[in-house]
Amino acid sequence: MTNFYTKIVATLMALFALVPSFAQEAGEGQTLYGFVLGAGVNADTQKYGFVKFNTSDLTKVDYLKTVSMWTPMVCAAEYLDGKIYAYTVDWDTDFGGYSSSAFEVYDATTFKSESSVNRSSEQRVLDMAYDYTTNTMYALAEDAVSTKETTGATSLCIVDLATGKLTRVGSPDIPQAKDGYNRLVNNTLITLAADNNGNLYAMSEYRYFFKLDKFTGKATQVGERHSLATNNQFQSMTFGTDGVLYWAQKTPDYGWLTTIDPTTGVLVKQGTIGSDYQISGLYVPRDLDKSFPNAVTGLTAVNDAVEHNKVTLTWTLPTTDAAGNATTIKEVRVYRLGTSEPIAVLPGTATSYVDAESANGFSNYEVVAVNDKAPGTPATVNVFAGYDQLKGVTGITTQRDDNKVTISWSKPTATVNGKWTDYDNIVYNVYRVDLGTGDYIRVSEKQAETTYTDVLPDAGTYTYVIEAISGGVVGLGARSETVVYAKTYSIPYSTGFEDNQDGLFWTAIGNPSAYYGWSITTSKYSALDGKYAQFKSGGKSTPVDAWLVSPGISFTKGTYTLTYYANGGSIGTHSWEVMLGQRQDDLSSYQVEIDRHEEVKVNGWENKFTANFDVPANGVFYIGLHGFTKSTYASLRIDNLSIVASATGIGDVKAAEGKILVSGGVATIDAAAAVKTWTLTNVRGQVVMGGAGNGSAHLEVGLSAVPAGLYIMSVKTADGGALVQKIVVGK
Repeated sequence: MTNFYTKIVATLMALFALVPSFAQEAGEGQTLYGFVLGAGVNADTQKYGFVKFNTSDLTKVDYLKTVSMWTPMVCAAEYLDGKIYAYTVDWDTDFGGYSSSAFEVYDATTFKSESSVNRSSEQRVLDMAYDYTTNTMYALAEDAVSTKETTGATSLCIVDLATGKLTRVGSPDIPQAKDGYNRLVNNTLITLAADNNGNLYAMSEYRYFFKLDKFTGKATQVGERHSLATNNQFQSMTFGTDGVLYWAQKTPDYGWLTTIDPTTGVLVKQGTIGSDYQISGLYVPRDLDKSFPNAVTGLTAVNDAVEHNKVTLTWTLPTTDAAGNATTIKEVRVYRLGTSEPIAVLPGTATSYVDAESANGFSNYEVVAVNDKAPGTPATVNVFAGYDQLKGVTGITTQRDDNKVTISWSKPTATVNGKWTDYDNIVYNVYRVDLGTGDYIRVSEKQAETTYTDVLPDAGTYTYVIEAISGGVVGLGARSETVVYAKTYSIPYSTGFEDNQDGLFWTAIGNPSAYYGWSITTSKYSALDGKYAQFKSGGKSTPVDAWLVSPGISFTKGTYTLTYYANGGSIGTHSWEVMLGQRQDDLSSYQVEIDRHEEVKVNGWENKFTANFDVPANGVFYIGLHGFTKSTYASLRIDNLSIVASATGIGDVKAAEGKILVSGGVATIDAAAAVKTWTLTNVRGQVVMGGAGNGSAHLEVGLSAVPAGLYIMSVKTADGGALVQKIVVGK
C-alpha cells in the first residue's frame, strides 16, 4: 500500500510540474491578469505594464513586465493558447488622450511581442473576449476614430487573429440613459466578456448590464441599473475559472474590482486594485481544445452584375483541425451578420453558396466549417450589394410668390459609395422645415417630378429638404436656401426678438463679419428675457457701422410711442439710433429719426428708453436700429421693443411707469396712473384678450382662458402713458 500511494504522489507531482506558473492554486482565490494602463489620484507612482493579482488580496499587484508611458500600451487584450492578443494605444503626452497604435501578439509567459500590425488612424478597441464554444475572438470597438481619453460609441466585432482586422457584427442599439443632471444622453458599451457557454455580456457607461447576441450585436438588458460609479474610460471584464464574472472597474479617480451576477446583473464591489489601478485587458489563462476545424480559406464574395441583390460566396474547406490533425467537415454554416441564425446550413462538402436576397449596402458574411467536435474558426468577408445610397440633389432653387413657394432641383448623378443604383427610376421626398418652430413636415412623398409647389401655412422662415430615393434606399438630404415669408405687422406692435415672434424676420445690413455687427442671440448671463438684439463693435482697425431692420409694420398717419430696453454692460460707451424707413433694404429711405444716443453708458436692463414720433402718411414702414459705436469690443443689447399709437398729440404721450407680474395664472398690473385699457397679444401679433380698466392703477387679469406661451401685454393709462411688457403664461 505504501508503494502504491508513493506512486500516486509521484504521478501527481509530475502532473503539477507541467502546469504553467500562472495556474490557479486551490484555496488562494482567483488569480487575474491584465495591464495597468493608469493609476488613481492616490497612487505614489505611475507604473504601467502586465500584472497579476489575486482576489484574496487585491492590495498586492505583481508586475510581470513594465513599460514606460512613451511606449504603446495595451487598451484591450485576451488570452488564447499561450498567447496574448492585444490592441495598443499611444498616449499623447502634450494634449492627453489615446490614439490607436497596433495589433500585438505577445508570448503569455515572457510578454515579448511576437508580431505587430500597425493600426494607427483606426478605431480603438475597448475590450476583448474569446468564445470557446464557437472558437471566435470578439472585440468591442469604437464606431469612429478617436484620440480622446474617454471612449465613444461601440459595436461588437469579430477579430482576425492573424491581422487584427475587425469585422463588424452590429450595434447594440441600447436606449439612451439619464446622466447625473437628469438629461437623456447616449449610452455606450465599455466592457465585454464571454462565459463558458458562449454567452456574451457587456457593461454600459451609464451603469446598465447587457447580454449580447453574437451574430447581431444587439443588447438585452439584464437586471436593473446599478449604483456603482462608472466612467467611459478603458477597463475590462472577464470570467474566472471559478465561473465568476469579474470587472476591473474604472472611475475618474478609482480602480475597483467588482463581481457581477450574470443572471441578475447584481454587482458586489470587492475592493480597490492596488493603488486604484486602471486595468485593461483583464484575462484568465485557459486550456484550449484544438480538435475544432481551422477556418475555411480563400473566402470571396461577388455581387451579381445583373441581379444586384445576389451575392455568390466561394471558399476552400479546411482539411485539418487546430492541432494539425486530419479532420472531416460535417457541415458548413453561412451567416449574414446582423441575422441571429445562419442563412444556410450546407453539407460538409459545400464550397459555395448564393445569397439571392442580400441587403442593400455593405454586408459582412461569416462562414464556419463544423466537424463532429465543434464549430471551427470563422472566416469573414465584406461585400456591397443592391442599391447604393444616392448623394444629394443639386441645383436647388426656390421662388416665392406671396405664400406659394416653387422648389426645383436636378437629380443626383452620384452615389455615396460609388456603387450601382437605378438612375432611371428615382423618386423624391420633400420636407418643409419651419426654422422658427423646428417643425419638420413631409409635404410630398415619392414624387417623380423635380419640382414642387408648396403653400406656406403662415408667415415664417423656412427651408426645404429634398431626398432622392432609388430602390427603396433613401439618399442624402439636400437643403434649399432660406425662404422668408414675413407678414406685415400692425399697431400695437411688440417684439422680444424671439424666433416664434418676428425675430427671424429682422434683417442685419452692413455687418463686417459674422462676429461683429448686429445679431439676434441670447446668453444665460446677459438676457433680459430670452433672445435680444445685439450690436458688437470690433477693434480700432475694424470700425462697425451696421443696421438691424424690422419686418414691415402697417401705420396710419399719426403720432406713436416707441419703448425699448437697452443694456450695454459695464464696458465702453455706445452709440445708436432708431430710424423709420419706407423700404427694408434701402438705407437711404430711413429719414425719420425716432431716437438717438451717442457715446453713452447703459449698464443694466433697467435702462428703459421711450420716444415719440410722427408717421407722415398711411403705409408700410420699417424700424431700423443703426449702430455706430466707437468704443472697441463693446456689446449693446436691446429687448422688449414696442410701438403704440398715441391717443393725443405727441407732446402728451409718455412711457408709463409700473410693472406687470404673472403668478398663478393671474397678471397683476401696477401702474403709476389709472389703467385705461389693456390688450394681450400672442407671438403671431394677434390680440387674444383685452379690456378696460377699473379706475385704479392696480388691476388683476385672469389668464386661464389663453394657452401657455409667450405674450405681450400692452397697458394704456389715464395720463396718456403706455406700459408694454413681455409675459409668460404657464399651465
